Amino acid sequence: MLRNLSILLLVCLLVGCSSNEGVSKKNEEASEKQTAEQALPQSKEEWQSTVNTSEWYEQTKSKFPVAAEQFVDFDGDKIPEYILGYSDQTNYGYIVGKYNRTNKAWENWSDLHYEYPIHNEIAFHGVLNGPDDKEILIASDFQPGVKTISHEVNLIKASDDNSRVILGFKAYAENREDITVNPTTNSFHLVGTEVNQTYVVKDNHLLANNEKILLETGLPIIHNEAFMKALNNSFTKTGISFMDTIGDGVQKNKAIAKEESFEGVLCKSYEDYSICTTFYDGNINNGPITHVLLFNFKEVTAKDISKAINQKVTIETNDFTDTIDQILYFATFTVDDIVFHAEFDGSTENALLKRISIQNTNEHYEF
Repeated sequence: MLRNLSILLLVCLLVGCSSNEGVSKKNEEASEKQTAEQALPQSKEEWQSTVNTSEWYEQTKSKFPVAAEQFVDFDGDKIPEYILGYSDQTNYGYIVGKYNRTNKAWENWSDLHYEYPIHNEIAFHGVLNGPDDKEILIASDFQPGVKTISHEVNLIKASDDNSRVILGFKAYAENREDITVNPTTNSFHLVGTEVNQTYVVKDNHLLANNEKILLETGLPIIHNEAFMKALNNSFTKTGISFMDTIGDGVQKNKAIAKEESFEGVLCKSYEDYSICTTFYDGNINNGPITHVLLFNFKEVTAKDISKAINQKVTIETNDFTDTIDQILYFATFTVDDIVFHAEFDGSTENALLKRISIQNTNEHYEF
């Protein structure tokens, strides 16, 4: 009996010791984390000092004439990024630096570069709150055009995967003074002879007169893996997004594209898809991608699509025998906030997919 108690006591001591070691290890890890956090700059002035004395900042300012700069926590990790807006005659854009906690140094994270035929100017107007503790910058660039002189208002945010900064939305105002930002209501207001509009930032979209305007995500147009697999179309391998121009899209597919037009839409076409634009300034590659057409599918049924996107694809029959002597079968469905218009060869769940049309409903563009 005494021997059994001794063994039990020994076991208890071992368990207790192991438990104490576990507590000690957790305390040590917590202490290390706290020390690492304390090592970060705590005030805006301290953060600014790390930027001003960094090699990244000095090199960037030596290359670009910076017109505006400030901290914005684009990715919501509580460590602010630093964005610089520059304009150099016909070149302008935004450069964003990120603080490397390991190296305790600022590094280039992301940038947006543009060209404009006439001198441009950059200005920052304020920061608003996005989803997941992310911050959004409202900026503008002065664009004197052929017909009008306007300021392009840019909503700059992180892509949904936090891999870069993107232009989430753009609109136009006549004067820089016509752009106001209100952090209290998380909104910005544009006023002028042709515009008087308040945009409220709400999660992943804007609210304007009760209209919901989705912000760009920066993700590929089709990024749902099950949907990509079901379509089995080469477009899904390109990573093309609605942030791309036609030229960007061409760079993502090394095959030779054929230039075509469909009812006023100019396209670059490949074996099983076309990327198109409704805007043309003499060079199709400069136009933003506004439409995508997918075709030449390999035995993909409505049932396959329904299973992949976890929603029933309902096909409607459209009788056009009195005009084009055809009966057409269409379905519309939404995946990741993108609307897909599909044509099938019949009305049943086993009907084969013939074509898909996708349009960027958020596109605003001016020349």
